[in-house]
Amino acid sequence: MLKINRKLTDREIREAKPKDKKYFLFDDWNLRLLVRPSGKRVWQLPYKFDGKNNIFTIGEYGTESSKIGSAQARAIRNEIKESLKDGINPNQNKKNKRQRNITTSKNTFRLIAEDWYTRQNWTDKHAKNIKSRLEKDVFPVIGDISIKEISAAHIVKILQDIESRGSITVAQRINQYCVEIFEYAISSSLCSENPALGRARILGQHTQQNRKHIKDKELPDFLHNLYS
Repeated sequence: MLKINRKLTDREIREAKPKDKKYFLFDDWNLRLLVRPSGKRVWQLPYKFDGKNNIFTIGEYGTESSKIGSAQARAIRNEIKESLKDGINPNQNKKNKRQRNITTSKNTFRLIAEDWYTRQNWTDKHAKNIKSRLEKDVFPVIGDISIKEISAAHIVKILQDIESRGSITVAQRINQYCVEIFEYAISSSLCSENPALGRARILGQHTQQNRKHIKDKELPDFLHNLYS
């Protein structure tokens, strides 16, 4: 590989004009800047792993927060050099991290609940009823939250909102669905705790208020007070 023992200056980088074909500006320790015909400048680091030549794309040059300046590019280059010493393939490591990030972003309560839902052996009517309840009362509150970030407070809010409508039985069933969904997530190693366990205890109890029985001898006074 070409050995360069000088650092590019930011002025050199800014003044590098695009050409009909791509070309490179070289920094020290194999770091290079690809200048494309479009004018886009991209940091690259050629490296060898298991006897094969590879290129690691560090990112686009720029001073914006989403881009990479020369100092940051050199710091990343140094990290890659150390990882190579440890037998780590930078491109494969980058791919693995990206896959983990994608997986994590997909671990929302909604998607896990939908996966749990499809694995149940319910009648069509029962399945439709449960899905409707989840979509109405649960997903608007925690559907798009990573399942690891959901707390007992989230579940309590869901149950209290349902209870405020006078639907305690529905709230109890919703809590049980949430318990089962979290247990499914735990068994799939997607989270480690079940914040829905025991939350139904906050719900009030159905109490039927029976009218006081009126004895025969009390009936005349009752009627008198009722219509007087």
